[in-house]
Parts: sequence; structure tokens; C-alpha cells
Amino acid sequence: MLEEKELLTKAMPIEKRQGSNLWQMSLRDAWTRYISVGGPFSGLEMPYIDRPELRPDSIYTIRNPFNRTEEYADDIIVDIKTGLPKINPKTKQPLRRKDIGVDVHPSMHLDKSRKSRANVPHETSRKEQVKTIYNKALTILKPAEVYFDGLRVEGAGFETRFQNDRHLEIIRLEEDEKDRAAEAEKQRRKLANRGKTRGQSEAGTTAGSVSGKSAAMTATSVAGGDMTTDPAKGIEFEAWVPEEEAPLMSFEDNRLVMQVGKGKAAESVLSCMNVGNCAVYYSWSRVQIGVESAKDSLQRFFMKDMSGSILPGKAKEFVFNFKSEKAGVFAEEWTYLGTPSVAGCQHKILLKGISVAEDVTRAKRAELEARLAAAQRDHTVEEIVDEGG
Repeated sequence: MLEEKELLTKAMPIEKRQGSNLWQMSLRDAWTRYISVGGPFSGLEMPYIDRPELRPDSIYTIRNPFNRTEEYADDIIVDIKTGLPKINPKTKQPLRRKDIGVDVHPSMHLDKSRKSRANVPHETSRKEQVKTIYNKALTILKPAEVYFDGLRVEGAGFETRFQNDRHLEIIRLEEDEKDRAAEAEKQRRKLANRGKTRGQSEAGTTAGSVSGKSAAMTATSVAGGDMTTDPAKGIEFEAWVPEEEAPLMSFEDNRLVMQVGKGKAAESVLSCMNVGNCAVYYSWSRVQIGVESAKDSLQRFFMKDMSGSILPGKAKEFVFNFKSEKAGVFAEEWTYLGTPSVAGCQHKILLKGISVAEDVTRAKRAELEARLAAAQRDHTVEEIVDEGG
């Protein structure tokens, strides 16, 4: 009702809304007048702004409570604690308002005066008259009237929300426990795979062929005379379990240092293993780093396996060689480019080679040092003899 009154007031021309105050409000296009608060001698005034333009953005619609008066008695009563409909103990059906004696919407009691004149013939209310006169302005202020038929408050009570929150917390704790177990299993596989890689590298065998555990059990059985496995089958293969269900490579080093005499060759080995669940195709790229004097575009680091593939569970050793005809310290950065192109299949390693020049003056230097020592000895003996004489 108040919303409709405000809408009708906004639709009227400003000269009818403000009357004699219009001239004062229109000064300097302010459209503001001041209303005394507490009497003319209080000194307190409140500004009241009312512009002549039609402003649809100033119209607010909160609710329309008088649209469902006929269906009000048939509404189902909902328990505010559980959020579920109440049950009529006699009929075992949802309890309605008319079952407890509520047949009329509360607004009907507030609207008796208006309903008492509803049957007067050819009579139009003041509100309808104003709506007809200012229909165009009302259309601009409020293009479409919004009705909230069937609007009701729905939700869950405190107990239901508490039970739901508790259930969600239990699910979260179970998921956290599963994540911790999965992480522990991942670490166990990781440590097992690292052990396999190191053991196979020392033995010079291909990774993934025989597990250390199976080999140890077989050796113990043979040494003790108790053959627990069939000799015809030999050592049993252990099923490969990937460390992660994704492409992943494991490298033991990211830096190799080689030192050798000038013109001679040195080698160093990089061990790696495919601990993922799919084959990885690889290629190597290299770039010289260090001081400018060492970047002369001459190749001093060599490796023959520049491209290839590694199957899941298999290990590979990359042998790097270093040889330089020039003495000094040289460095290169080699990049392992794996396909699938994911972070777990990429690796960078720093190669550092030290070329030591041959000491050609060692013999002459040793001879000179021997002569100097002999001369010093003779001089010391002569001084002792002269002092004694």
C-alpha cells in the first residue's frame, strides 16, 4: 500500500506535489527545500529533495502481500526447526492453516473499509482515478509490475544444519585420511624406485628388470640350500608400479664435474629412471655458459645418446665425456627435453670440465731447488767452521 502511494506521488507533476514551494525549490536548479525539525525556533532543518524528472531507478518494490488472500488458508504449515511440513495427527496429511481455524488472510481484516465500498455501483476509487490520469508516467516509472505469487520462506532448521555440517566434516576428515595414505604410498614407491635406480646403476644392469627384494630372497634361498622358487623359472620379475599416474622422470644429479689433463678425456655418468606410467621420448640440447673467454663455440663435452625413448620402469645411464686442447675451466648447460612435454619430464644439468695443463718445468724446478738446498747446506757448514776456528 505504501509502495503504491509512493509510486502515485512520483507520477504526479511536481507542481501538484509541492504546490507553493515549487518556486523556492527551482532556484539554481537545486530542487531542495528545508523542513524545520522540532519547531521554527529549533534551528534544525532537514533537506528534502524532489526533482521534476521521472526516475525509475528511485522506485523500490519490496513485496506485494495482498496477492494470495484466496489461497492463504490452503497453505501448508512448515516446522521452523526441521524445515519439514507438519502432519495432521487425525488425517496423517500435511497440516494446513484452515485445519487450525485460520481461513482469512490478515490483510483482509485491515481492508474492511475498502471492501465495504466494493459493491457501490459506478464508483471508482481515488487510487484508480489517479492511475488512469497518470498512466503514461506510471509506465515510465514502473514498466512492469512484479508479483511474488507463491513466494515462501524455505530452508532447514538449526538441528538439520548442524547434522549436515557434521556430515560434511566427517566426509572431509575421511578425504584427508585418504590423501595422507596416498601421499605415504607415493613416498614409499618413490624411495623404492630410488633404491632400484641406484642398485641397477652400480650393477650395470637395466632398471625395472629385477627388484632388489626378489634378488635378495633368491640369493638367500640358494645360499641356505632352501630353494623357495622353481629353478627352471629363475629369478621372478616384480610387477612395476608407477610412482605417479602421470609422465615422470627421476634424475640422480643436476651437476657433474670432470677434471683431466689437457688433451686427455674424462667421463661422468648421469643415471635416470622413468617412474611414471607412460613412455618418455627425449632429446638433448646444450649451451655454453661462463666467462666470455670460455665461449669460443668449440665443443668440449660429448654424449652419444642425444635422442631416444625410455619405457616405464626402465633406467638409463647417460655417459658424458670431456676433452679440451686448451687449459682452463669450461661449463655447459644441457637440457633434457622430454615428450610428453610436462614439468616432470624436463631436466637441466650443469657440466663443468677442468682441463689442467702439463707442468713441463717440473724437472728443472726440482733440480734448481736441489742445488739451492745444497748451497744453503754448504754455507751453513762453513759458517759453523769459521766460528769454531
